[in-house]
Amino acid sequence: MTIKPLSHRAPSNIICRVCFMFMLAVAIFLGAPSFAAETSFLSMLFVPADPLSLALGGANASRPGPGSFLINPSHAASVSRPSFSAGTVLWWEDISLRSVSVYLPVNAAFTAGFYSLTSDYGGIDAYSALDTPMGSIDAGDSFFAAGAGYRARSFLSGVSFVSISQRLSSENEAKASALLCGAEYKLWFLNTGFSYFMPLSEMDFGLGTVPQKIPSIMRAGVNCIFLGSRLSTAFTFPSEGESLQSFGVEIPAVKVLNFRAGMNTIDSVMGVSAGVGLKYDRFSVDYGFSSTEFGDAVHALSIGIQLGYSTLKVRLYREAEYFFKQGFYEKSQQKLNEVLILDPDYTKAKILAAKIAKITSRLENPSIKEEQ
Repeated sequence: MTIKPLSHRAPSNIICRVCFMFMLAVAIFLGAPSFAAETSFLSMLFVPADPLSLALGGANASRPGPGSFLINPSHAASVSRPSFSAGTVLWWEDISLRSVSVYLPVNAAFTAGFYSLTSDYGGIDAYSALDTPMGSIDAGDSFFAAGAGYRARSFLSGVSFVSISQRLSSENEAKASALLCGAEYKLWFLNTGFSYFMPLSEMDFGLGTVPQKIPSIMRAGVNCIFLGSRLSTAFTFPSEGESLQSFGVEIPAVKVLNFRAGMNTIDSVMGVSAGVGLKYDRFSVDYGFSSTEFGDAVHALSIGIQLGYSTLKVRLYREAEYFFKQGFYEKSQQKLNEVLILDPDYTKAKILAAKIAKITSRLENPSIKEEQ
């Protein structure tokens, strides 16, 4: 016996699709070029800081990764266990990046978390306004994004607040903020996603300098499974500068090992990339490499761990069992609804939902006799 655990599922699904199309239309409208200032200091926005994105050619709005809160926050909703990852990137011109990401599922639908990314330009000789030497300082950028993702069956959405800061000298330091919203829709073997990065302020370094505007960025991506491999393509459309296109493929070698390769084009310059991912039980190690016709090669490495002794799905099912044994059938069904959002094919949840349906049917209709 099969039942639909959510009686309002159809209207909810329609609302999700309408919201998805509305957000897409808004993103395309807002994605038109609107800034004309120089923004080269924010080139970090266009360089993937996690090995998965780097190995597949570029940041992809349809592929989850550690840096999702800076690419597409809706990916957070696909995380079903508390997760932590830390990584480092050796960028062009000896610039290094360090990242930390944390994901914490609140329930079957919501996942919160944050992502921190900092870059180090190394020591720079600093001078005062009177050109007096002030020694060497550490310059660099930093991004901190905190947000949440929401999941409703095949539709995922998310939003994150991004804080940006940059230090160019002892006297030139600025901060700004931005809002990043995104959505993802899963259809059988095909995943589509997009995100929109919307600046909320400018970078003002003071001391008579001209405030620098931050570009808005729209990303779109699609990936699919073909002959056991995952193919992906992504597009990045900044309001200032050239767009970026990337293509990638992920091939599983064995159960715990994946090989990745990709390519990208930006400003008519082609780059190639490759990488490998190793995942065993709760631990994962990812490496990505990218090379272009300009600058040095980029290397990225990250280590991740999923915490807890059980998946969110199993925990929710156990809660549903507990309420069922206590006779709280409505609460048990609510927990099962959350389980089936995470895994629509979870057999145990379907069986328990069928039992609850029989019991509630008898309670509502006492005249119905139990089937022999």
